Amino acid sequence: MKLTIIAKGIYSIDWPKIEISVNNQVVGTGVVNEYSELDFEFELDRVENQVCIHYINKKEHHTVQHNNVIISDQSLTLIGIRIDDILLNNWIVTEGYYYPNYFEGFKEQVPDAPKKLHSQLIWHFPGKFELPILPHKDTFWHWYRNQRRYVHAEAHKGKDDYRDEAYIGSLTNHQDLINQIKKLINV
Repeated sequence: MKLTIIAKGIYSIDWPKIEISVNNQVVGTGVVNEYSELDFEFELDRVENQVCIHYINKKEHHTVQHNNVIISDQSLTLIGIRIDDILLNNWIVTEGYYYPNYFEGFKEQVPDAPKKLHSQLIWHFPGKFELPILPHKDTFWHWYRNQRRYVHAEAHKGKDDYRDEAYIGSLTNHQDLINQIKKLINV
């Protein structure tokens, strides 16, 4: 399978660099300069697969200051993800978690900084971003379709069930409606 990471890098001394791992195995690295689309070959060969994006080269010296004012800072923004050239809905990244590796100076100033951030797509510290657990490649697209239905249904729950079902599609046949239509057109 092909994984495409769509990201934006902000330069300060260096461009951001990422590393992709699947089930703790590195599948590739890349540099994110301005708007980038980086391709990686990967396999979802387990029942449950953990895909991580590691922001690996940010150091304290990438935050350039003059008179205690930041004048440039390296950062990384995750924009989207494609699998096999199909752009996935945003929930695939907004359901992920970012685990920043704070610098010592920052930890001293903010000792209670969260160790895990939900849906954090702009990264100012090195760390890793975990996508939701993904299924085996043979069931991925069926799983994705069901998850997409679930996310949509939760976002619009109770507002208009008939239109929600029409929008997200149904796996059940509405035989009563089909029979009514057949009677109207005399089939």
